Amino acid sequence: MPLDILVGSYNSRAPMSDAVAGVHRVRLDPEDLATAEVRPWAKARDPSWLAREPGSMDVLAAEERPASDGPRLLRLRRDGTAMVLAFLPGSLTCHLAVSPNGRLVAAAQYGDGSLALVDLWDGTTRVVQLAGSGPVRGRQDGPHAHFVQFQDGGRTLAALDLGNDALHLLAVEEGGLWPVSRLALPPGSGPRHLAASADGSRLYVACELDEGVRLVRRAGRALDLGPVVHPFGVAPQGAGALSAICLSPDERFLMVAGRRQAEIAVLRLEAGTGAPHLAARLSTGGLWPRDLALDPSGQWLVVANERSGTLTLFTRDLRSGSLERIPGAVPVAHPASVLIDAGAAPGGTASML
Repeated sequence: MPLDILVGSYNSRAPMSDAVAGVHRVRLDPEDLATAEVRPWAKARDPSWLAREPGSMDVLAAEERPASDGPRLLRLRRDGTAMVLAFLPGSLTCHLAVSPNGRLVAAAQYGDGSLALVDLWDGTTRVVQLAGSGPVRGRQDGPHAHFVQFQDGGRTLAALDLGNDALHLLAVEEGGLWPVSRLALPPGSGPRHLAASADGSRLYVACELDEGVRLVRRAGRALDLGPVVHPFGVAPQGAGALSAICLSPDERFLMVAGRRQAEIAVLRLEAGTGAPHLAARLSTGGLWPRDLALDPSGQWLVVANERSGTLTLFTRDLRSGSLERIPGAVPVAHPASVLIDAGAAPGGTASML
């Protein structure tokens, strides 16, 4: 069966960017990428992150634009029409999370290092400003919120600050965010994204700046820093560019993208402890892999190669976790994020797109 994929892009970098759709729809046959269909789907300005609304066919998009441009939170309908839900109060929104009941949307705002919480039911927006800096000049001169995720059924928000080397837990109460825990990560590590186990007890943090993947064990509000692996070696200070991370459905493997190396690393997770170990490295078949996503079956891995303007596809052995790249690539200009339609997964129901 085909895979249906939505791709958010940095369309402002394209010639005549006003006429270029920010989100494209891609339908591809995993056995033959040459037959892939790519078409403009929705207009937005640099929609660098897409998120599915729970129980809905709609998709939310964040515009990664400076505050002076009035960045927007958009709802993208099934037909690709865009509805403005809110004007985001910060700068360079780079990540979104939606609460399980669909009421709240959290946004990580890289430019000013703030977190925004948008209530879709009453229209209010609340902001938490992060603070601090790190040792890497030019990349940690102030806070840089880069990731948000609802946990505990929506009662807790986890947030990463790349600029201040910190993992935050915030209680979601009375429509606001209230800090409850903060874990300091090694100076200069630059936490960017995380993948969490289903029960929330293990958080795997991909650190952009030193290119380490760190296990954080969580028990309630308590956070404990566990072992680290550097799948591509320790990056020279200021040069690191680790990006996306995802956890296999059976929670036995991680996949993480190295932009400098143009590679994917497969990490095997130790039974019992969950400690990560390098299992394999392989080329993405493109340049600067910014995002990756597994389909719900865990059989197919899609990689967005930003600088080569391509999507590449890997088939995955469910038992061994090994990856094999499918020959060819799908052209999409400046891809930043990929969202696989769960309904189009092999063995799934009809596409929702």
